[in-house]
Amino acid sequence: MPVSADTGRRVSLADSLAPVAVTDDAAPHRSGRGLFDAVASVLHPSLTEPGAPGRGRLYEATSTATVLEDLPGCCATA
Repeated sequence: MPVSADTGRRVSLADSLAPVAVTDDAAPHRSGRGLFDAVASVLHPSLTEPGAPGRGRLYEATSTATVLEDLPGCCATA
């Protein structure tokens, strides 16, 4: 769903998106359609298979809390 220019501006200026309601916990989903799954699908399986050292880091990086914290900085323009 597209957002208005004003909402986009406010999001890009936000320090954190923690107050934003999110329904996807970004964890691996049985459906295979979560953020973790999307990123893992383009990485070598040795990095993301159960027990691999990179799996925990990817899980952490794609968690809702991390995404909400980092997204405003990723969207900011210089």
